[in-house]
Amino acid sequence: MTRAPKIRPPRVPERVVQQQIVHLLRSLGAQVWVLGTVRRRGDYHGTMMSPGLPDLIASVKGRMLMVECKAKGKGLRLEQRVFQQACRDCGVAHVVGGLDDVIAWLMAEGLLKAESANAPAQRARGEAQRPDPESEPSDGRTSPSVSRRGVRNEVGQCDA
Repeated sequence: MTRAPKIRPPRVPERVVQQQIVHLLRSLGAQVWVLGTVRRRGDYHGTMMSPGLPDLIASVKGRMLMVECKAKGKGLRLEQRVFQQACRDCGVAHVVGGLDDVIAWLMAEGLLKAESANAPAQRARGEAQRPDPESEPSDGRTSPSVSRRGVRNEVGQCDA
């Protein structure tokens, strides 16, 4: 008897997780600083930063937040755990994980309401919002198409 192979969902790279978090925080009006540098090919592999520093630092409505972006199944290195503990000792928020972890922190801090958490998360993930069938125009026209820059009107001009 052979077992059927396990089907695993595709792994989301940490850089994509980081982009989602930055998008969400900026959509809420936060200032976000991305630590690290983009290196030339063939140059030193890595960021040349002090080990343990977080991927993002954000100022969210008067609160400082350190974010260590992690893809599912990845853990903190020793240096990152030391930095996390230093943040805790100083009373600075330090979140480890992905978009859902940051949303959970925002909700726990009262910075994001549960009913409004779904829309920014969908936008940050790049998911399209499904149109409400009840909101379709009653005159038989199709609803305007949505682009990355804004909503296109009937003539195809962008209303960004």
